[in-house]
Amino acid sequence: MRIQKIWDYKCNDQLLGLKLGDLTNNNKQEIIVFSKSGKMYIFSLDGRLLFEDEITENTPIWNLIIDDMNENDRKKLIMGGLDGLLRIFNINPSLTLFPLWAHQFGASISGVLLDDINGDGLKEIIAYSLDKSLRILSILDGSLIWGQLFEEGVSDAIFIKDDDNQDDNVIVAVGNDGTIRSFNYSDGNLLSFMKFTNKMRALTSFNLSDKQVIVCGGDDKNIHILDRNLKREIDTLKFNDVVWKLKPFKYLNDNSLLISTYSFDFLDDSIPINQQQFSSKLTCLDTNLNVKWELSNTNIEVMTPFLSDSMNLIITGTTKGEILILDCCEGKILTKLSTFSCVNDIKIDFLSNIFVSCHDDGSINAYFIDDS
Repeated sequence: MRIQKIWDYKCNDQLLGLKLGDLTNNNKQEIIVFSKSGKMYIFSLDGRLLFEDEITENTPIWNLIIDDMNENDRKKLIMGGLDGLLRIFNINPSLTLFPLWAHQFGASISGVLLDDINGDGLKEIIAYSLDKSLRILSILDGSLIWGQLFEEGVSDAIFIKDDDNQDDNVIVAVGNDGTIRSFNYSDGNLLSFMKFTNKMRALTSFNLSDKQVIVCGGDDKNIHILDRNLKREIDTLKFNDVVWKLKPFKYLNDNSLLISTYSFDFLDDSIPINQQQFSSKLTCLDTNLNVKWELSNTNIEVMTPFLSDSMNLIITGTTKGEILILDCCEGKILTKLSTFSCVNDIKIDFLSNIFVSCHDDGSINAYFIDDS
């Protein structure tokens, strides 16, 4: 395996995240990047800047979702940010934006999901905010389908679909109040509720060897493995740092769960970031919740599986600005790329074997993975 940097770009803006999508209908993906100042940039895969505009008037964009359902050759972009305004646009193949509607939350939008939660063939928007609310909105006009309130801000949410019985579809969310709650998909009725000792930050579903479970974690430095109905805690695994991100993945027929913990030591400006010794780590569990491998002393900002017939990789980005490419089966570091700034997001174009990273210092880097 060989990694080749194919292009880079630098702007005077902190870049918070990126998405890939075929916006021009040319069967190639474009790269959409969003920033702390509220700008959005669109690049071609070969690094040409195609679009640049200010969207949110100098407030950060935290979330961007692409609805790839074509309507008159247009796709939808859904954005949420610090100002609490959820914006939705049509974008045509010439990359012209057409505002459709906006929905106001009372505080910063933590996350946005898009899924057909009721099986009618039309996707709904699941959005949640630090204003304590979880809301289900119509993608057509932003009207509220249902909403629920937590005692504090909502930090993460998932939609769990039951292919055998639609009535068992649920939306699960965790909050800064330490709770995890599940809701009926159609009317928002509260189905179940558990409370932990501290803020919950991350949430996912995971398939064990014999059943599906819910996994959550946060500032109590534990991951909690719960039955699907949130009636029972099956197991608890303890860590030394805040549980930051959870990412299940499947390679061949083997399900695994990535857990990244996070240390805030780098906020101490008295120690240069490249001299920090982090206690945080990346852990991979198998379907029996046994540790397959661990990567110690690393503050992971983003982790992205790159799995194909020829490659079984996990691409990670760190607070120190390192891009670590790991073997997903053993966790061994295959390649380490050094950049100048914290890695905030990584996305992969699987057709071209290209991955792209964006950073705190406004840089974008694109790499080609030669698997020959």
